[in-house]
Amino acid sequence: MNDYAKKIFNLENLTINIKISDLITDYSFQDCYKDYESFIHSKNDKRLISMSQANIRQYSVDLGKILIIRDVTENKKAQIELYENKEKLEKLAHELAEMNASLEQKVLERTISLQSSKRTAAARNQRTRTGRGSVGSRDRTAQYYSAVYWGWRHSRPI
Repeated sequence: MNDYAKKIFNLENLTINIKISDLITDYSFQDCYKDYESFIHSKNDKRLISMSQANIRQYSVDLGKILIIRDVTENKKAQIELYENKEKLEKLAHELAEMNASLEQKVLERTISLQSSKRTAAARNQRTRTGRGSVGSRDRTAQYYSAVYWGWRHSRPI
């Protein structure tokens, strides 16, 4: 067991040899692994490891096995955090799209309302200028005809 393996398993002060199967419960010497993940429990914490194991052969003779163990605890935590952040961002993007659509609908409704008010005001101004359609213009028209009639009536000789 090399120094890094002793560090992973918290065995830095151990001087005797120990079997890997005593440290990893689901390890088998006969199997071949590629990126097999398992947990190891030490005194202080629980670590996630990745194991790869293959046969060593020379001239069709099995000489032994090679086992590579990597501590992937921090990588896995980072992957989980990345996935959670991705989910949050996708949710926020969806909410933002909904809010944007809602705001666009409100802008459209307000634009239509303003255009309608503008047309109504223009029509009202047009009626006032032509003297038709408003109460004020009728009063002015009545006064005009009254003055003409009075002038005609009183300007005649008796």
